[in-house]
Amino acid sequence: MAIALVGVDLWSLETSVKIETMFMSLQAIALMAMIVLVVYKRLPVGRNTLGMAVGYGIVLISGLICLGLIFFGVENTRRWENYIHAFSCRAAPGVWCATLWKYQPNQILDALHHLLRNVSGEITAMAASHGRLVSVDDRRGPGGAR
Repeated sequence: MAIALVGVDLWSLETSVKIETMFMSLQAIALMAMIVLVVYKRLPVGRNTLGMAVGYGIVLISGLICLGLIFFGVENTRRWENYIHAFSCRAAPGVWCATLWKYQPNQILDALHHLLRNVSGEITAMAASHGRLVSVDDRRGPGGAR
C-alpha cells in the first residue's frame, strides 16, 4: 500500500477514495474468507454469528458500492450514495436486531459440554470404584508433605 502512495497528494479526494476502497476491500475479502472456511469445513454456526456476518457484509458491500460510484464518476453520485447509505443504515441494524435479540448458543459447544460432563462423571465413578477418590488434598504427595 505504501508503494502505491509514493508521490501522491494524500489529501485529494481520489487518494482518500483509493485508500478507503483498499481497506474496505481487505475487510470484504477477510469476511468472505471466513464464510468460505465455515462452509468448506462445515462448521456449525449459530444464528447470532451468522447475523453478525450478514449485517457486516451489508455494511461493507454498500460502502464499496458508494466508493465505486465516486471512483468511476457516476452522475448524481451523492443522490445514489444517500439512498445506498440509508438502505445499509436500516438493513444492517435490522438484521442484527433480528438475529441477536435472543441468544442462541452454538449446538456443538453444548454437545461438547455434555460430553465432558459425562466423561468427568465416568472418571469419578471409576476412581470411586477403585476405593480411592482423588481430591484437592491429595496434591501433598507421600507422607503428607508438600
